[in-house]
Amino acid sequence: MTEAPRLEAALLALTQSVQTLIEETRVTNNNLNSLVEHLYTRNDVVANDVVDIKNELYEFKEVFKQQALTADRYANAAQAQALAAQAQAESVKVQSDTAKTQADNIRLMIEMLNRKQA
Repeated sequence: MTEAPRLEAALLALTQSVQTLIEETRVTNNNLNSLVEHLYTRNDVVANDVVDIKNELYEFKEVFKQQALTADRYANAAQAQALAAQAQAESVKVQSDTAKTQADNIRLMIEMLNRKQA
C-alpha cells in the first residue's frame, strides 16, 4: 500500500507537468499566430509599397518622356535659330559686299569727275 501514495504523487506531478506544457503550448501557439499575422500584415505593406513604387516609376517615366520631348523641341528650335542666324549672316555679307561695290563705284565716279575737271 505504500506504493499507492507514491504513484498518486507521481501521477499528480505528471498531471501538473502536462498542464504546464499545455499552457506553454498555448502561449507558443498564440505567439506563432501573432507572428504569422504580423508577417501577413508586413507582406501586405510590402505589396502596397511595391505598387506605390511601380506607380511612382511610371510617373517618373512619363515625366522623363515629356522632358525628352521638350528637350527635342528646344533642340529643333535652336537648330532653326542657328539656320536663321546663318541666313542673316549671309544677308549681312551680301549687303556688305553691295555697300563695298557702291563705295567703289562712288570712288570711281569721283575720280572721273576729278579728271574731267582737271
